[in-house]
Amino acid sequence: MFAHVFERTRAVHGNEAEETFLAAFNYADSFISKKEFAAAVSLLREWIPRAVEVFGPDFEYTPDLRLAYARAIFEDTRTQNLIEALVILEDVVTRMQRIYGFYPYTREAQAFLECARMRGEDADAAGVGSSKAL
Repeated sequence: MFAHVFERTRAVHGNEAEETFLAAFNYADSFISKKEFAAAVSLLREWIPRAVEVFGPDFEYTPDLRLAYARAIFEDTRTQNLIEALVILEDVVTRMQRIYGFYPYTREAQAFLECARMRGEDADAAGVGSSKAL
């Protein structure tokens, strides 16, 4: 269903409309919910740079897309991208605090960041985790 909504939104509004970025976020979130992390990562790697280019890094949906990307690489137990997830999360939480203040969504992102930090500390102790940040 989300694939259809995403494709229809792109067809109607184009690739640079807010509605399209929201549909991309929802589509990626549906992949994450189904634990299809590779599909979410693939989609988000395409749409995050577009969001930054079209609207800038502080636009409402850009941190949301980056947060979803960090969730996907963090939750995917087949990859070792904890450092990338941490770098993204730290930046996203800082931006969200500046954009939204201490809105509940910001607090959720902060809690997720703390969870990722704890896993990162565990990974450091075990000697795993690396990548570059998107």
